[in-house]
Amino acid sequence: METGRTRSATGSFTWIDDQGREVFVRNAAVLVAGRNHLVVVIGPEAKRDQVQARHAHVLATCRPTA
Repeated sequence: METGRTRSATGSFTWIDDQGREVFVRNAAVLVAGRNHLVVVIGPEAKRDQVQARHAHVLATCRPTA
């Protein structure tokens, strides 16, 4: 994805951890001035909406510097 002058890629996935719990992760890689910055938020699958909301908040407010 490219927005203005920032390139990024986002994704999400789930897995079962070693305690048998289903885990959800939302991530984004953002390229700024030739450097990669990674935002990862992890939580229980049962709280997927909260994980996604926190991830969106971090992306909206984070300003990586080169």
